[in-house]
Amino acid sequence: MEKNTDMGRKCKSDTQIDLGLVIALSEEFGEVIDCFSKLIDNFEYFPVQLSSPTRYYYRFTIPGPNYGYECVAVLTGGMGPERSTRSAELMQSDYQPKTVVSIGIAGALESSLNLGDVVVGTEIDAYHIEGKISQSNDQLVFEKAGESFKTTQSYT
Repeated sequence: MEKNTDMGRKCKSDTQIDLGLVIALSEEFGEVIDCFSKLIDNFEYFPVQLSSPTRYYYRFTIPGPNYGYECVAVLTGGMGPERSTRSAELMQSDYQPKTVVSIGIAGALESSLNLGDVVVGTEIDAYHIEGKISQSNDQLVFEKAGESFKTTQSYT
């Protein structure tokens, strides 16, 4: 089934999506687009509106050695785990991407981080649900909310 886009293009909704990007803020989205534009000759992306009049995705292809990687990005419109979770759930429902990456989360964790640095966590915890943050010897201490997700060595 084909879906119309704002730019008059068509996009097959049954195309397998290789990469889904969840991006919180418009400034971060602009940086992602700028980065792709610098790295990929004639980079193009286009908005796709599916079932909801307020839900847009942005489709693009990243060239690969044998074929292009089909990608979709969604702008959540703000910070927070609820927005990111809901956007990721909707993207999963609409596109079933093979891989989902959240961009722009935790940008102020460490002063040594710069724009474009990639941070891969070794452990993920829903601290905002039951976790606690306390201070000990002028350092913040994060107390886990319960059992956390630990990434495999191949990701870190």
